[in-house]
Amino acid sequence: MKFIDLDTWERKTHFEFFKGFEYPNYSVSANVDISKFYAFTKEHDLPFFASMVYLTTETINQIPNFKLRIRGEKVVEHDIIHPVFTVMTPSKLFNFCSSTYSKSFDTFLDKTLDAIEIAKNGSLNISNDNDNDNCIYITSLPWVSFTQVVHPIFPAPHGGIPTITFGKYFDSNGKLEMPLSLQVHHGLIDGLHIGLFFEKFQEILNNFNLYVDRSFEKIA
Repeated sequence: MKFIDLDTWERKTHFEFFKGFEYPNYSVSANVDISKFYAFTKEHDLPFFASMVYLTTETINQIPNFKLRIRGEKVVEHDIIHPVFTVMTPSKLFNFCSSTYSKSFDTFLDKTLDAIEIAKNGSLNISNDNDNDNCIYITSLPWVSFTQVVHPIFPAPHGGIPTITFGKYFDSNGKLEMPLSLQVHHGLIDGLHIGLFFEKFQEILNNFNLYVDRSFEKIA
């Protein structure tokens, strides 16, 4: 992690402008083509949601602006970003769950599946008592093929953490598409970076097999 020198930072003017807004966040939603990704996960019996969390976190870690966070009047850039996401419990209430990002899909998947089981069956905890901001928030709305989503935001320092939402996938002229919403702080992230996120996200979706190091001979 490093602190950004605001005096020489090229975004200083934009950051100072937007941080004064009562609601400095904005949200962009678009459909992504998950046809190849979905077929690959089905063929190799990989969990859809956990694989999507890996894919999302991998994308975030490739774009420096998505690793920026606000600390009071300062801005930091993290080396690595980890996912925090919602999990549905047997009582039909969601619980917060966190995992540790790893470039290795195998390592990430094993840790994430263990964390999901604990969150499903453990005590409910949706408090924001963790001061760590080296994360992204991920949630899903698998019942709705939405066109837009807006989330409440935490007060500083957590207000600068991006929130990503997956929606219900659907058939579109022979392609399988899924709505994805990305909510960010405008002081840190512009439309250019949103476009870069969707570009890289789609690229990884189309080539997900290159990111998976699992030995499929082990799968019956």
